[in-house]
Amino acid sequence: MKKGAFIALGIVTFIVSFGLGAASKLLKSPQMKKYSVKWNESLGTLQKDISYGEGEAQKFDLYLPKDDSKKSYGLAVYIHAGGFTSGDKSEDEEMLSWLCSKGYVAAGINYTLADEKNHASVLTQSNEIKAAMPKVVEAAKEAGYPIDKMTIAGGSAGHALAMIYAYRDGADAPVPSVVAYGAYDKMQPFAASKRLKSALEENHVDYKYFVLPHSGHGLQNDNAISLKWIQTVEQYLDKYMPLE
Repeated sequence: MKKGAFIALGIVTFIVSFGLGAASKLLKSPQMKKYSVKWNESLGTLQKDISYGEGEAQKFDLYLPKDDSKKSYGLAVYIHAGGFTSGDKSEDEEMLSWLCSKGYVAAGINYTLADEKNHASVLTQSNEIKAAMPKVVEAAKEAGYPIDKMTIAGGSAGHALAMIYAYRDGADAPVPSVVAYGAYDKMQPFAASKRLKSALEENHVDYKYFVLPHSGHGLQNDNAISLKWIQTVEQYLDKYMPLE
């Protein structure tokens, strides 16, 4: 495991590939109810719009669990979807609240969107995510929540940015991964997921690869597999970032 200047990274990356509307629909299904939590003060403390840079979009929300008595905490970061051109960290509040309710420090990070006002690219956006991480860890530590390991995840465009951070910036050891793809995905060609699967196998990564045979980019048509997928995410969290 690589020890960086600011954090020892024990990263499990769980990747989702759904659009914003479908994500909301998926999490509101009866089977997924436990993974969608409305934020309330009984869960802990929510610090919003903490700056990690000078850019207008360079802000993150930090979810701090109620129990502040531990010597160290796991950090769960979720990067929002939106095709690199839209979206906001607030759209993932229920998922981040669920992670916080489990006892993790959770964070949603915004990044500069590629639109008419900005000349952002996937490279600059990924560099913003990289720059945000030490600020997230620092803010958590200042609040009394030292971080010693982390996971990063994302939906759609956030999926790509999470993978870039995990495999380019996060650690030099194989990063355990859980990935899910729709066989009818037209936004991100399904064939790309097969290349990822081959790369994970060739590098002896501990991974789980889910194919939703009746779904597109939204992963919305295979509820049983979706449930198994997110249960596996929880199992990987318990394995690689256990709550003590």
